[in-house]
Amino acid sequence: MADSGIRRRLCIDIGGDSVKIGDFSFPGPGEVVLEGFSFIENNLGDISTDDPVYQFKVMDLVKQLIAQYKYHAREVNVSISGQNAFIRFVKIPVMTDDREKLQQLLNFEAMQNLPFPVDDVVYGSQILESNDPDSGEVEAMFVIVKKSESKRVISGFEKLGRQVKNIEIASTACYNAAHFNLVGTQNCEMVLNIGGRSSTLLFMDGGRFFIRTFLTAGHTITQQIAKEFNISYNEAEELKKKHGFVGLGGAYEEPDSEVAAMVSKIIRNIMTRLHGEVMRTISLYRAQHGRKPEKLYLTGGSSVMAYTPHFFSEKLKIPVEYLNPFQVVKVSSSIDKEELAQSAHIFSEVVGLAMSSAVHCPMGISLIPEERKQQELLHKKAPYFYASCLILLFCLSVTFWSIARQYDEKRNIKAKAVKSVEDLGGIVRQVESANGNLNRVRSDFKTVSEFYNGRDTWIKLLNLIQDSTPPAVWYTSITGVSSVQDVKEAQTSRQSNDTGFGGFGGMGMASSTSAAAVPAEEVRYIVLRGHIIISDPFDKNPANTNPATIREQLFSNLITDNGPFEKLTENDRYRMARNFRNDPEVNVSSFTIELKLKTPIKK
Repeated sequence: MADSGIRRRLCIDIGGDSVKIGDFSFPGPGEVVLEGFSFIENNLGDISTDDPVYQFKVMDLVKQLIAQYKYHAREVNVSISGQNAFIRFVKIPVMTDDREKLQQLLNFEAMQNLPFPVDDVVYGSQILESNDPDSGEVEAMFVIVKKSESKRVISGFEKLGRQVKNIEIASTACYNAAHFNLVGTQNCEMVLNIGGRSSTLLFMDGGRFFIRTFLTAGHTITQQIAKEFNISYNEAEELKKKHGFVGLGGAYEEPDSEVAAMVSKIIRNIMTRLHGEVMRTISLYRAQHGRKPEKLYLTGGSSVMAYTPHFFSEKLKIPVEYLNPFQVVKVSSSIDKEELAQSAHIFSEVVGLAMSSAVHCPMGISLIPEERKQQELLHKKAPYFYASCLILLFCLSVTFWSIARQYDEKRNIKAKAVKSVEDLGGIVRQVESANGNLNRVRSDFKTVSEFYNGRDTWIKLLNLIQDSTPPAVWYTSITGVSSVQDVKEAQTSRQSNDTGFGGFGGMGMASSTSAAAVPAEEVRYIVLRGHIIISDPFDKNPANTNPATIREQLFSNLITDNGPFEKLTENDRYRMARNFRNDPEVNVSSFTIELKLKTPIKK
């Protein structure tokens, strides 16, 4: 996938015997422009690629090239030799159409085939397109390298002030470059990359991809020359560069120089071995996929030896030519085109790295350690993190400002409420004062009204008693009391006054001298005391002089439904019957009657 916002990037291929650098710019989507290029041979002889000296020298060469050609791009894509990479093709069942789930299944398969502990390696996987969608299987590839090598590359470029954006092996980068140059789009075609320490054969057949790496390469030729001539590795390398070409064999005339003739034979022998590896790989590929390669493209530093295309064309019976990866790349006007043409065939990996930075590539292998990917992801998210922090601070500021405003508003509302309460308090006090005055006036009015309404109560009561009194009855006292106990006390206090037949009356007239004392609270009972004449010689009807008859008549007259007195109970009648006392010496009977008022009379 293309990286957004990239204007410049260095694409560096660290090969077995050389370092190639391409400086690319990306002016628009899908546009790739070569701004500069350079390469240098490391001249490290027979030193192993795992030797720390080799690794130091290589990074020193990279530093020299960057400084010499003044490359300013800070981001770097790197391809490393596939010599030490573990590449495997597998087929996994298509259990789902979900690409992400298939990738997870591929990762699981890769974990089962790791040659080293998982913490010591970095692996990348790729699902390949299938030409047979009905097979029920999908072909995939995974690449494994040691994590130490990946970290070494990253730390080396970090020391140079550069940031490694991606690491992949040279063969996948070469495949991407060949793909965009339309290699293998119609027919099955091969790309043979003859490098310094290893050679790689790529099969490109539509969407199908197959790769195999051989250790037979330029390094093998140099070693064989050094062995045959019994000279040092560096001397043999110089001899190869000076006299090296692929011997034509057969009836062709040999060169005049015996050294050149011997070197050409050595090279032809090595190339023959390489051809044997190629043929075995073709047989393997055809056994699996059935398509015969129809063309071969050469690339890599060791492929420049004279007659190499002729040799493979003669052996394979197919067209052979050099791969020009710059057909899909624009070249800056500041670059010498002739110089670029002489070395274009060794920059296929560099162009592949550039394309992966501009467009989606069919081979997207990444050998960046997972922890580095996480760091890169965090680095990419850093602007969003800072923006989130700013937004958070802004939100907090707005929140605090809002709370402060609310606090001030509530404080103002509270102050207004307190003032309103104080104002209402004064009004309430005025209302309470006025209500108190009103209640006092009402109380006075009620007292006066009750007094006014009760001004003739006693007159009406006395008139009722008088009207209800039979002719043979007269009263010695009429007393208002608040309880029956008061009746007894009043009776005791009146005993001295009840002697004889004192008082006035007679013939139904109440005594005017005894409408006496009323208790302080209210009058609940009216106590009537008096006498009855029980013998009247002039009365023709003796029943009128019977005390019991007169008593019942008196009760009947005084206690009515609409009258002021409550009805007597049996106990009341029994008790008051006992209060009627006859004096045997005279014709007079004394009585005391206690009548309870329905409505008490206040003083």
